[in-house]
Amino acid sequence: MKQMIMSLCVCMVLASGSVAAQGVWEQEQTVNFDYSSPLLLLQDGKNTYKLDSREINKIDSEWIDEVQVIKETSETEKYGEEGKYGVVILTFKKDVKEAKQYARQVRRKNEKVANPVPKGVIEK
Repeated sequence: MKQMIMSLCVCMVLASGSVAAQGVWEQEQTVNFDYSSPLLLLQDGKNTYKLDSREINKIDSEWIDEVQVIKETSETEKYGEEGKYGVVILTFKKDVKEAKQYARQVRRKNEKVANPVPKGVIEK
């Protein structure tokens, strides 16, 4: 009988401990970042195409031949409202098979940018 009472007490203590652990309420914290990102572009020969932030994550750094960052207002104004926080133009290496495949996908599904290529970009 004594063991049964002891077992019951142990069970009650354990059960109340788990209930207390479940009763703990944690406040969910959310952080909102209000930042503006530059316009991301892929220079493919004489044509330039828009990229979004999800697409940029698919790019292997080994594919990149050149990165041009444009911050001057006189140059970014050419890209309208989208370029007001700067413009980043990527150019891929010509001899990387995966980069060519990625560029082909971008040409098929992304918007072509009609704005002129900024000064300093070498046409290859």
